Amino acid sequence: MNIEITICTDCYTATANGVTEEQGTEFAERYAKAVDLEGQEPSLSDDQEGHFSWSACSFCRDKLGGQRYDAYLIFTKEQTK
Repeated sequence: MNIEITICTDCYTATANGVTEEQGTEFAERYAKAVDLEGQEPSLSDDQEGHFSWSACSFCRDKLGGQRYDAYLIFTKEQTK
């Protein structure tokens, strides 16, 4: 099951290219927690332009306003009900 979400520029870049040193340790830890511990991973949609939003990133939970991109949340581990 895929869920539609909006992700920040950092998550967009990390999803496309992997987490980089330039994104910093704090972001790397938030991203890894969502992927590893929660068994979730974003999958990019065709939205390459994005839109501005004050809403938190749906994936890493960053609360700063900025560009948001449409993506899909896919589960990488079996979810318990």
